[in-house]
Amino acid sequence: MMRIAVTAAEAGPHAAPLRRVFEYAGLDDDVLAASAGRIRDMLARGMRLNVNDALLMFAAYVAVSVGDGRDGRRIAEDARGMLEPRNVMVGVPEMLHSMRFELEMDGLGKTAHVAIDRPIEIGRQGLWPEGGDAGKAERGGGR
Repeated sequence: MMRIAVTAAEAGPHAAPLRRVFEYAGLDDDVLAASAGRIRDMLARGMRLNVNDALLMFAAYVAVSVGDGRDGRRIAEDARGMLEPRNVMVGVPEMLHSMRFELEMDGLGKTAHVAIDRPIEIGRQGLWPEGGDAGKAERGGGR
């Protein structure tokens, strides 16, 4: 059994967090791998991912990495290079500004926690100014 709960917080101060839970039982763990493969195929065809596809891709990566015994800090560092703004639909980098994963897996014996901040780096071309002040952007400042 595998359970992955992810909470993603948007860069702006007035947005509610996005929460998704992916649960796989027994042989259904293969469904996660197949889903991640489908997303990789979409990227190979030049398609842009929506927020749910991007979340699933990060969740699959985190699950495999935790299962391999990798350190959470290293997982977060490596995850930051997985997607670029050109790989996702407009607004996805901002919606996934900060992600927190909780993983429960058979054989793990505990709940693993992984935090990834700014997984899709947008820099100065993004919606929010560098400091992340959405109000300043709405007032026309920061550019």
